[in-house]
Amino acid sequence: MRNRLTCVAALTVLTALAGTAAADTTDIFVAVDKVAVAVEPTAGMAPRLELTGVLDGGAAPVTQLYAGANATAAIEVTQRCERLALLAMARPGRYALEVVRTDTLNNGRYTMRVCRLARVD
Repeated sequence: MRNRLTCVAALTVLTALAGTAAADTTDIFVAVDKVAVAVEPTAGMAPRLELTGVLDGGAAPVTQLYAGANATAAIEVTQRCERLALLAMARPGRYALEVVRTDTLNNGRYTMRVCRLARVD
């Protein structure tokens, strides 16, 4: 795995842990190809973040859906993570977008715990 230094200006978004804590996984996007935010009518109109890109160690782009732990957290975390994803998309190969998420899907999406941008050296 490449050596990563967290950017001084990196933004970490922590979401409230809801209920029983599940095991977490980190998705590391080394390239971001698409960023989309959509409203989830079934989740109380909470926003959902859709990221398409290449994960560390992968060759083909994948699409992952993420949301916050609850409607209030979802708004905050998707807005901030969207900004970080756009920066990673604008500077390919310079940054890696790291999304710490739950291992289990909830309504077709993962719950984001942390979203951060790391400089790739």
